[in-house]
Amino acid sequence: MAKIDLAYNLEINNIVDAIEANELWIEGVLKDKRAFECIDENCNAKITCKNMDTFADKRKVNPHFIMSSRENMHSPICKVYKEYEERRTKKRNIKNREISQDLGKKVCFHIERPKNHRIIEHRIIDNKENSLINSRIRKKKIKEKMKKRNVNYYWLNSLILYYINSYKNGTTIQDTVETDFGKGKKYTYSLDKLFKRIEKENEETDKDKNHYVYYGKGKVFSRKDGGYDLIFNEKFLDSEKKVKCVIKRTTIDDCKYGKINKVNILSSSKGKEKFIYVLSSKHIDKEYKIVFLNTKNLDCVAISEIDLDNIYDEEYEDESILTKED
Repeated sequence: MAKIDLAYNLEINNIVDAIEANELWIEGVLKDKRAFECIDENCNAKITCKNMDTFADKRKVNPHFIMSSRENMHSPICKVYKEYEERRTKKRNIKNREISQDLGKKVCFHIERPKNHRIIEHRIIDNKENSLINSRIRKKKIKEKMKKRNVNYYWLNSLILYYINSYKNGTTIQDTVETDFGKGKKYTYSLDKLFKRIEKENEETDKDKNHYVYYGKGKVFSRKDGGYDLIFNEKFLDSEKKVKCVIKRTTIDDCKYGKINKVNILSSSKGKEKFIYVLSSKHIDKEYKIVFLNTKNLDCVAISEIDLDNIYDEEYEDESILTKED
């Protein structure tokens, strides 16, 4: 069944994907996983963002959109429904996906948050004022800008979800990420170059000052200063050095968005083996025989249960986009 890529959120009156919705929930902007509907201005099919209100260390399936009920399906004149059907038909006709010439998807991950990012821009709307007519007008205006729509993520957890979807689709070479450090410093990587499993990478390279997403199995421990030590169970190839990421108390204090939820994830993971992800540079301390992964902020740390080497392609339930006439 075809997947629902985008939905219109009634709380912020904007179009988002499921990963963005989960990030907005983590940061306290979105409250209701059922406050979504079809993005077409002539359709009010209700949509639910499944797993929007769960943490990465508590789920096995990524956040995704499903139809809220089979009694409220897409309108017969819904253009979104027709586009999905065309895409599904085209996909069926491609016998070998490897010959597809798709350019891939692209997102931007902001390591330094811009002054006017979406958490500031979005305002919760009173549902009493959110009439059907106004909803149609807003949807139409937003859809007119959709061709220029940029997908922006601000927490590493969202980037992991994007990577998992790409990994399952076999498009990590085509799909890219623009890492934005602020002040005009932007670098673009394909996902297969950005994500690096520790046990499969060399300890020392000529690009250790660059920021990559290093990940592997590890555990979280408390620090005396109120921060956390992330100790990886994995080591780099042909290395005996311990791999460690230090999250100081000052790093936690500097977090402005979703701090409570992000700290709770670290706290609840203490002493348990998890998959730890950090967007960081690498520093090799030969004296103490430790490889330090140095992060910029708390947004560059994430915890997950998902093992990418043993991932399976889940069939998301109720993802049908049938029309009311079916």
